[in-house]
Amino acid sequence: MFKEFLMKKVIASQLKDVPQETKDKILAAVDKDPDFFTRLAAEIKAETDKGVDQMTAMKKIMEKNRTEIEKIMK
Repeated sequence: MFKEFLMKKVIASQLKDVPQETKDKILAAVDKDPDFFTRLAAEIKAETDKGVDQMTAMKKIMEKNRTEIEKIMK
C-alpha cells in the first residue's frame, strides 16, 4: 500500500503540467493495476540504464505495452 502511494506521488509530480482530468484518469489506471505500472517503470529504467534518454525509453515501452495500457485506461 505504501509503495502504491509513493508511486502515485511520483507519477503526479511528473504530470504537473497535464490537465487535471487526464491526471485523474492516469492515477485511476495506476490504482487498477499498480503491478503493471511498476513493471513499466522497471522496463523504462532498464532502457535508460542502457544509455537511452528517458523520453525515448518511455515511448518505446509504452508502444510495446499499448494494448494493455488501453485496456486499463478504459
